[in-house]
Amino acid sequence: MKDRYALNGKVKIDINGEVVLEKNNRVVDTGKNYILRRLVDTDIPSQISHMAVGTNPTAPEAADLDLLSIAGPRVEIISTTVTDNEIEYIASFSGALHTGELREAGLFNAITGETMMSRLTFNTITLATQDTMTITWTISLRDIAEVF
Repeated sequence: MKDRYALNGKVKIDINGEVVLEKNNRVVDTGKNYILRRLVDTDIPSQISHMAVGTNPTAPEAADLDLLSIAGPRVEIISTTVTDNEIEYIASFSGALHTGELREAGLFNAITGETMMSRLTFNTITLATQDTMTITWTISLRDIAEVF
């Protein structure tokens, strides 16, 4: 018998404590390769450490390497929690640095360049200067029977 697993992402976005989005997302090819390479290669760059937001609503593709139109700097992940078959990352975005009509988000292993693990697009979320946006990004490994 052959085990079959799916790598999935789920994102929750809140602004000033109010949930404005909950959505499943794609783990891109570079993210899948990153996970497998870290199992055997000690020269793989650091662990997942940053998130970014952008303004391009083009649907994610497996071959995506970065956000298509980044808005403001990547931010450092402030919390990482590992539970059964899941890892949860949390980052906070300041409206002062990320103001505007946001339509995409990404999960990365560095402040610039390197590897994008996952990318999500969504309907426009407008972030004002005084707002704080929190993204909770969960990556899970599930038996395909549980996913479908």
